[in-house]
Amino acid sequence: MAHDTTLPVPACKGLSSPPGESSDNGAGAGRPHVEVDGQRFRVRTPRFSTQWLPDTPGNRHLSVVWFRLLVDEHGQALFTLQELYFTRI
Repeated sequence: MAHDTTLPVPACKGLSSPPGESSDNGAGAGRPHVEVDGQRFRVRTPRFSTQWLPDTPGNRHLSVVWFRLLVDEHGQALFTLQELYFTRI
């Protein structure tokens, strides 16, 4: 991909619900997690991750927009604005 992201892991057959609906245990449910290393950050989920990005307000904003645009195979949004807000991207 040309957007400095890693490719997602192929989905498992038999997945009964989209990520985030199957359990209430946080990261195992597909929620994003922000890792910070000095002046850079990356966003990780159990299925994919961004590469390290410079920690700027513009990159944080773009990350929220990009994650909000992701959808599953049924067209359902993978992340709500509330999930992204509480992740503190």
